Amino acid sequence: MNQTKIEWTDVTWNVVTGCSKVSAGCANCYAERMAKRLAGRCGYPKENPFAVTFHPDRLEMPMRLKKPSRIFVNSMGDLFHPEVKGEWLSQVFSAMANAHWIKGHTFSVLTKRPERMKSVIEEIGENLAEQRKGVKNPDGSTTHKVTFTFPLKGVELGVSVEDQKTADERIPILLQTPAAMRFVSYEPALGPVVFNGPAGGGKIDLIIMGGETGPGARPMNPEWARKVRDDCAAAGVPFFFKGWGEWAPCPDEEWHGLGPTGRPKQLCVSLDGKHTAGGFMGKVFAAQMEAEGWRPAQRIGKREAGHLLDGREHREFPKEGR
Repeated sequence: MNQTKIEWTDVTWNVVTGCSKVSAGCANCYAERMAKRLAGRCGYPKENPFAVTFHPDRLEMPMRLKKPSRIFVNSMGDLFHPEVKGEWLSQVFSAMANAHWIKGHTFSVLTKRPERMKSVIEEIGENLAEQRKGVKNPDGSTTHKVTFTFPLKGVELGVSVEDQKTADERIPILLQTPAAMRFVSYEPALGPVVFNGPAGGGKIDLIIMGGETGPGARPMNPEWARKVRDDCAAAGVPFFFKGWGEWAPCPDEEWHGLGPTGRPKQLCVSLDGKHTAGGFMGKVFAAQMEAEGWRPAQRIGKREAGHLLDGREHREFPKEGR
């Protein structure tokens, strides 16, 4: 297990590592960058460090934690990648079920491949139902193999989205998947998402949102965050704003004073996610861009950009989710 700086969890548990890109949100994958730095060490293959790899020696790690923890499963990969074998998944879910039952841990499983997640979860449910029927003994008694209920308590299922297209593709499948709790990670936010539109229609228990970090990070428009914040408040859904990423919104007084030498790199971001270079713009031009939904952003780094939205912190969880 690894302590982590990921704000919405306590520790990470990378029992499977490695992945491959499926959408625009994967372009600047932090996990791939880290795997390359660790090539040949810590269980990452030397020749192809981001290859999908099972680490069975890590299955018992949650049992070693002394207190109930919130555990992010596979921050360095996707548990439902097509190269993750069914037998691996069986062992991982068995480990989660046991660790929740004995230690009280909560496991957060996040994927960009909800189709496979749904099929795997349904299969697990069918298998548990069969085992729950029990086996008839010669003396007429019944031996039950499992005591777990389904959906598995302590296992939260979520999908990662970056724009409306991926939200509309992934969230409806999540909502059809049996789960004790469902969440959406809207990160990196690369375009606006309306959660009470086509992507809605079911129960989402938590929405996490954040901007992109690392080399090549792309900025978000603050109006996207305000819309999700307001929609969550209206629907009574917890909203967890991780932060702006590398790019922070420019203060209002700098709206038409961008670009002098020595200032941080700046861009303007449209409501639909397009970017244009920031520059020293006149008051009339700035007002026109603002009216069209463009917002200025400056690259100052994750720490400086922070996580306040309109001066407030939004770090909510479901009542039983923390």
